[in-house]
Amino acid sequence: MALLADQFEPIGTDSKRVRAALALVALGIFALLIHDRALNGSLPAFPIGEAEIGSHTSGVGKMNHNTVRALAAGMMSVGIATVSANAQSAVQWRVEDGGNGHWYADDNRPTFNSFAVRQAQYVAIGAHLATVTSAAEHSYVLSVAFPTGQLLASDTWPALGASRLAGETVWNWVSGETVDYWPFVKNPPNTTLNYLMMWGSGSTPSLTWTGNGNTTLQRAIIEWSADCNNDSIIDYGQILAGELEDLNANNIPDCCEGGVPCSCPADLDGNGEINSSDLEIILDKFGTDGGKDYPNADIDGSGIVDAADLTAILSGWGACR
Repeated sequence: MALLADQFEPIGTDSKRVRAALALVALGIFALLIHDRALNGSLPAFPIGEAEIGSHTSGVGKMNHNTVRALAAGMMSVGIATVSANAQSAVQWRVEDGGNGHWYADDNRPTFNSFAVRQAQYVAIGAHLATVTSAAEHSYVLSVAFPTGQLLASDTWPALGASRLAGETVWNWVSGETVDYWPFVKNPPNTTLNYLMMWGSGSTPSLTWTGNGNTTLQRAIIEWSADCNNDSIIDYGQILAGELEDLNANNIPDCCEGGVPCSCPADLDGNGEINSSDLEIILDKFGTDGGKDYPNADIDGSGIVDAADLTAILSGWGACR
């Protein structure tokens, strides 16, 4: 386990022996806890086929609980189904290619929404309408929106994340920043335009944009730029790579939503501490993959909740730091 190796290497002893000794201690504690539970009639549930039995819930009760969770997840997914489908095709402007590390996607849908409604939908999946602040970023976003280099006959020019209040001349990005990079085809634009959109000559896109006077938009460029744990890596990419948990599938790390450090994987319930409630989860899920409710119980990602995961709980006991 990397967590334990990092923790014990500085001692100057054989880290493998330390890990092995700690695992044996963990197994001993686990055996004592199981023995104590058996005596008290509170033996944890263990899987039998698709059902689970134990003193806490009956098989039917467990099924009902999981059914409610599934229904809730289904209801959430319906509201952002269209956006999520596009989110899966997001691409990264990689730092090693001269980019900013952000992720972008083209949300081209048949329905129309107001600028505010569309922005709220994107925020709900951890993104926002794209804010383009340089010619280099503009060029990359062009490649996302127009991979063939042409505006298709069935398409519209996509919106960007800048708007202004009616009658005003100052444009602002959804981030609150003023629009300084300004490749507008008509300068200054008239006061009847409401939001920015990409533009070109005929059906050929170019490094220009214009404004749209409509109150609704159809097509837009989405951007993921959040780094809630301040590690200089965009959260969306870490979620895709499986480095950060996102059990509710909203592209926002669970650790950030729970207000706990993202470097505390043994805090299974996200309360900011590794304590008896996390140990309870490990015991209940021991020998499984954690199930749908606690897949993060497999702390080391081995595919099964075992002694190594129990060791992580015991070695990290206390407040996350």
